[in-house]
Amino acid sequence: MSVLRFLCVLVAALVGGGAAAAVAGTAPYRVHTLFSVECQNYFDWQTVGLMHSFRKAGQPGPITRLLSCTEQERKNYKGMDLAPTFEVPSMSLHPKTGDWYPAINKPAGVVHWLKHSKEAENVDWVVILDADMVVRGPILPWELGARKAGQLLHIMEDIVRVARNV
Repeated sequence: MSVLRFLCVLVAALVGGGAAAAVAGTAPYRVHTLFSVECQNYFDWQTVGLMHSFRKAGQPGPITRLLSCTEQERKNYKGMDLAPTFEVPSMSLHPKTGDWYPAINKPAGVVHWLKHSKEAENVDWVVILDADMVVRGPILPWELGARKAGQLLHIMEDIVRVARNV
């Protein structure tokens, strides 16, 4: 099983919710792909590679880059046109301890997208990738037996809460 398919199954297993898996090809399934980055050139080349592979693989549904920046980083950032982008607040700096933990931006960004994006209101499955991944073929959650994303928001909020010790 490829790494991407494993990740899709893992994310789908975590989200719970929905009924039994749908049968492929019988409906216009609503799958949305997300990946999280920060306002750094390091992530820009990864974004270009992921976007190219996403298009070439024929992945169904839209893709959104969750862009997490501090106010200062955002002022200087020039890569806004690299991918469809939804800006999310930077959570890297812990509000109580002052610890720097940028990895929290992925689950926090997904939570923010689920709560504030119009696109999130109309989705059955969410495929969450890393910016340094390559999509080699369509990731079809319904063909993998993944359940729909009914509980994703609650699970991601729990991950953020535990990681931030709040």
